[in-house]
Amino acid sequence: MFKWIINHQSKKIRRSPSWGKNQMLTVISFLVGIVAVLYMMGVGYLMDRIIMIMFPGEPVIETYAGFVLFYFTSELIMRFYLQEIPALEVQPYRVLPVKRSHLIHYLLIRSAITLFNLVPLFLVVPFAFKQVLPAYGWGLTFSWLLSISLLSLLCSFGIVYLKKTIFKSSWVMLIFVGLVLSIFALDYYHIYDFKAVSANLFMLSLQSYVLPVIIFLLLVALYILCFHTFINAFYAEQMQEKRDDSKWFNFNPHFKNELITLELRLILRNKRPRSMLVMSLFFILYGFLFYTKENYMDGYAMLIFVGIFITGGFMINYGQFSFSWESGYFDTFLTKNISYRQIIENKLKLFDYGCLIGFLLSLPYGFFGAKIILIHIAALLFNMGVNSFFILYFTGKKPKRIDLSKSSMFNYEGTGLAQFLLAVPCFITPLLGYMLFYILGMPVWGVVLVAFQGVLGIMFRQKLIDVLVKRFNNYKYVIADSLRKE
Repeated sequence: MFKWIINHQSKKIRRSPSWGKNQMLTVISFLVGIVAVLYMMGVGYLMDRIIMIMFPGEPVIETYAGFVLFYFTSELIMRFYLQEIPALEVQPYRVLPVKRSHLIHYLLIRSAITLFNLVPLFLVVPFAFKQVLPAYGWGLTFSWLLSISLLSLLCSFGIVYLKKTIFKSSWVMLIFVGLVLSIFALDYYHIYDFKAVSANLFMLSLQSYVLPVIIFLLLVALYILCFHTFINAFYAEQMQEKRDDSKWFNFNPHFKNELITLELRLILRNKRPRSMLVMSLFFILYGFLFYTKENYMDGYAMLIFVGIFITGGFMINYGQFSFSWESGYFDTFLTKNISYRQIIENKLKLFDYGCLIGFLLSLPYGFFGAKIILIHIAALLFNMGVNSFFILYFTGKKPKRIDLSKSSMFNYEGTGLAQFLLAVPCFITPLLGYMLFYILGMPVWGVVLVAFQGVLGIMFRQKLIDVLVKRFNNYKYVIADSLRKE
């Protein structure tokens, strides 16, 4: 039966209208994937040297084992947003004389075939052959690798079960993320030694075969639990949950009877735009990579780049597909009594809200210095006044169709040349203005110039909207035709 479904899925892909149209993109993605695999294997091979440099004097294998649980805990968060449950693949067979148990087994096994289960092997196998094998021999090395592989599968089925039962809302997952970050913080400040727990656990697999056996039994139990969970919720009315988010919008009178209400509901009710929203929240943590390093804090250029990325993360991520999100109902804009100016203004308003929320969430970075807040204010003004115009201008000519129900992981639908060109005006333009004053020995005035550009954009927003409306009116039929293509 599995062979039957797999055969149907392969025919579905080959007979798709998009098959053959994106061959160049497929080839590029394949080459990028090979480079990524080689890179991960290279990191795994050099991991012993990295550990010796970062943790001199500490045992290499035990230090490596101390970070395994950190990796899988972080991977759980990524799996929630990026790992799909391929429920749609078995949906056509539910009206056919096929046993439900067979379909559920296929669904669970298919969900385990994911890149997340291969990445640990690319990172661990080179290290195991280089360090673990000479010290412990083939048997215990196999036990160590088997423990990590089984733990990866345990995470795979674990996230399937959690998404089906507990993590039905993104807000619940955000609470889980907060708990994970709290654990990391406790370890970082030496309140609780989480690394020692991980090291002791995985060093156990190098002493006996008890750990892989325990993980295997847990994996079998979790598989059975997932099986019974899915088979009890196999019918259509149970698989599709109804969500009523209208109360929130009606509670806020500012959102009533506006197109922005439609777009907000689109974001919350569909997988890909919702994943863009959640990823934007994670991008706010991007500052910890730079604000904790003195070599970056001494200057301004990199801080401006990071400030634009943090305050404008949602606008850039979501806005690069501004009109592609409306692929399913864009023709409504052309047939209803909706002014094109209203469409543009509501998109800009949504961008403004996203930038303001990003800025408010980034205020805790003020603990690293008032300089950060001033740069974020300048970046906020530039995003609202300049980048919002650039995004709608570059993406408003010939957008590509997007399937909202698909995950964003390795999904290139809607991606074109405009998305790559956006990096130039959004990030290079403010840095050019800053560099002018930096050369003159006045870097602070460069930051002021970035803010002033944003203020000018806000002051002349109506004129900029006129330009966008005129462009939209010129290309509206081109946009509609492009969004109809599969």
